[in-house]
Amino acid sequence: SGIGGILASTIGTNLIHINWRYGYIALGCLFTLACMLIALFVPNQMLEKPGIGEMNQPKIKFKEVITDRNVIVLSLSMMLLNFIGHGSMSWLPTYLSGKFDISLTTIGKVMAINSIFTTIATMLAGVLLSKLFLGKERGFIIVSSMIVAVLYFIFPMMDSLVGAALINVIMSVLFIGPFIAIFTWPHKIMDTSIIGTAIGIINTGGMIGGFLGPMILGRVVDANDGSFFPMYAVISVVTILCGLSVLGVKEKKN
Repeated sequence: SGIGGILASTIGTNLIHINWRYGYIALGCLFTLACMLIALFVPNQMLEKPGIGEMNQPKIKFKEVITDRNVIVLSLSMMLLNFIGHGSMSWLPTYLSGKFDISLTTIGKVMAINSIFTTIATMLAGVLLSKLFLGKERGFIIVSSMIVAVLYFIFPMMDSLVGAALINVIMSVLFIGPFIAIFTWPHKIMDTSIIGTAIGIINTGGMIGGFLGPMILGRVVDANDGSFFPMYAVISVVTILCGLSVLGVKEKKN
């Protein structure tokens, strides 16, 4: 996905700069190609049959999963996380264009650099969470979120494009850690019999946050006569709430 972000920020931006219709045509073609690759190469049969122990496990009702404390908390955390991620990134080009009076091509370069560092951070975060912070996910999420919240508050104060781009890279690098931690945490604290349904519910929370973020933050900008400072203040507060939300997660006792 990180590589996709780099391509979108470079090739995609140039296509839109030539003609915005080309961007949508490219998206349609790539989506069709992705569906074809899935149909051709993703197996639709299990490679291994479930063991006798797994088959004899009692089935858990959907109501029990959806009311599970950890499922609810992590769904809320993912909703807040995607509210921040999708909301901030959707308004970033508009903010950069208005603040620094730069072209769409330049904005694409800024976002491409951001995507490169995010891709590297994604790989490093996986290693850190499986080695250094294994069993310490809660603290990792909270500390990372607090730092990101401070950076979001400082971001609109930057009068230099280089400074703003640098802070944006740091925010994105630190932001990807909590995202991976929340996404992988269920595999460590939930029963395997409910993990599939639980992940689906948690992702639903993320999708809700993904479409609420750009819409609500846009209303905040409109309500403040086009000023982006209140928007980033809201993002900062939501980031703090996201970090604190994981305090409600109940981990398994060793």
